[in-house]
Amino acid sequence: MEIDPQIINVCPTFIISQKFSASKAWRLKKQIQELEFIASPRQTKNTRILDLPFMRELKATITGTIENLIHNLDKDSKNAGFKFLDSWANQYNRGEAAQVHVHPNSQFSGVVFFDDDDKLMFHRPDPWHDPMLPINMIVKDDNEYYRTHTHHQITANAGTIIVFPSMLEHSTMRSDGDRVTVSFNTFLTGDFHMEGHTLQGTNLA
Repeated sequence: MEIDPQIINVCPTFIISQKFSASKAWRLKKQIQELEFIASPRQTKNTRILDLPFMRELKATITGTIENLIHNLDKDSKNAGFKFLDSWANQYNRGEAAQVHVHPNSQFSGVVFFDDDDKLMFHRPDPWHDPMLPINMIVKDDNEYYRTHTHHQITANAGTIIVFPSMLEHSTMRSDGDRVTVSFNTFLTGDFHMEGHTLQGTNLA
């Protein structure tokens, strides 16, 4: 008797969502808008804005979020940690958007939102979605998401922090008004124990 082959979806991708006070987000937005921005695209000239005094509380919240992520990745490590590589603010006018991109030379990145009903789009890294292939190889199983979706949209409100693997493609929708976000990149440090192997993070001292 023939047994039908089984299709197994492997290597799911995760993101982390963390919230802080919307009122604090709105206050921070006003202070961020007073910083110096450079044009095309409009980003802060300062690429370490999380080190600014008025950002100290937000940086502590982000730090706790990533430390919790690291603990869940490896509960046995005694010295696993991370370091911020850079951080900057983005300013979008009505009709502007961020095109599909990744964050190279980083391991975990994040976006902080200061406006309600903001949109962040993650694009599924699927090798079968290749324009050179004559067919669309979306997995046809009982999972509605895998059968129909090539992207996942996050709707974020003021006070939302999203952390994700840096090589995960993402973009934003066109802004329907003036909006501000803060982006950051991080690298893991120390030793990580995974599936019987010890992986050493990068020394960025």
